[in-house]
Amino acid sequence: MSLIIISVLMAPTAQADNLAPCRIKASERQTLSLGFPVRDERLAKVSKPKILVVPFQLKDNPDFKFTDAMKKDYLYAEEYLSFLSGNVSTVEFVFADTIKTDFTNLTMETLKVNQHTGNSKRDESISTWGFVRKMVTDYDSQLDFSGISGVILHGSSTSSNSFIAEAMTYRKDLQDFYFRPLVTNEGPIMNAVLFDKAETSKTIAHEVLHLYGLTDLYGSATAPGRLSLMAGDQLSLLTYEKWILGWLPDAAVQCLATLPDNRIQRLTLDLKKEGQVFISRTAKGTILMVETSTFKKRLYLAFYSLDNEMRPPISLFANSVNGLGREGLPLESFVAIGVELEGPEVSLLVSNIQNSTLTVDLIPASMKGSLEQSELKSTSQLNLKAAIAASEAKTTEPAPAKVDEVKPAAKKVTINCQKGKKIIKVTSVNPKCPAGYRKK
Repeated sequence: MSLIIISVLMAPTAQADNLAPCRIKASERQTLSLGFPVRDERLAKVSKPKILVVPFQLKDNPDFKFTDAMKKDYLYAEEYLSFLSGNVSTVEFVFADTIKTDFTNLTMETLKVNQHTGNSKRDESISTWGFVRKMVTDYDSQLDFSGISGVILHGSSTSSNSFIAEAMTYRKDLQDFYFRPLVTNEGPIMNAVLFDKAETSKTIAHEVLHLYGLTDLYGSATAPGRLSLMAGDQLSLLTYEKWILGWLPDAAVQCLATLPDNRIQRLTLDLKKEGQVFISRTAKGTILMVETSTFKKRLYLAFYSLDNEMRPPISLFANSVNGLGREGLPLESFVAIGVELEGPEVSLLVSNIQNSTLTVDLIPASMKGSLEQSELKSTSQLNLKAAIAASEAKTTEPAPAKVDEVKPAAKKVTINCQKGKKIIKVTSVNPKCPAGYRKK
């Protein structure tokens, strides 16, 4: 049974030939944002970045060793970053010898306590950023930063109160002196991370992605969750994030400068492709994204808004009744047909999934409750029923009749039978000599 499609209206299709209106501008106020251009200082601009990992021993932890297990976490992070980039970027961690310092567990505890205050007040005497700057300056003579794109300071605290995982992204311009580059004998360093009791492979990958140019996406009920490592602990990224970093080709992006506010916009996406994104703005200027992305080999649909001046900048839309789509809507079966993801200005209706093509309709608030919306919902339900019927017919279809096995003909055998001087031949499948004869 084929699926039923009723075209209530034919909205214009977005084209990918002019992406300029959809290259969302990066925030000038935020250190990191999901916009263009990614700053030249970030690792997204480096084809094969090398990051120096500097383990440091605290004075009251003299037995600290940078173990093979710790090193392995970084090597796993290398693999994770290559995987997320589709092998576009290959980061390499270079390991320095452990540096002995006069810092103590109390130093790291105090840093943690002052982490937010020190950075918000730009007070380098108590902040993590000031600590990193001081350590790089004090131990520069023991380190070789030749060809290095970033540095990770790997702490050794044994205190339960000193968990730190923080990325520092510096800038060449001096709009804010706090973000000036780290100075070394081999040249400026524009990217750094401070770890203390936080160096798991996924945490490492998350913090290094800040150095590439991505921002945190956690901290709200509408965060993308499993769809991005910047929001949770899963090895995935939003398709839009990949585009920002140059890890997604322009051909996978559809752009429409402004969504109509008085008609329904139809959009089609190819489910044979792992990731696509549609970008547009409402009449009020809200930036909206519709994208497909892959997580653990499953394809998801996400509908969200982007505001680079907000923290977090992503707000995912879901179904108001059952919450479907809260962390992406699974697309591997027909059950997504008829689901409506509701935004304040525009809602998205999954109208059909057929022949690896996803059809969605973007419905402006002005048409909520309209005859056109009602007809689209009715059609989507017909499509859902048709999909269910087709699935049931496929599962209940009788198995093809089993062809009886044709056995090969039995092979005949010839024997010689003798009676006195007389000899005869007997040929059959199971030959036997006649009475009075014996087998010779």
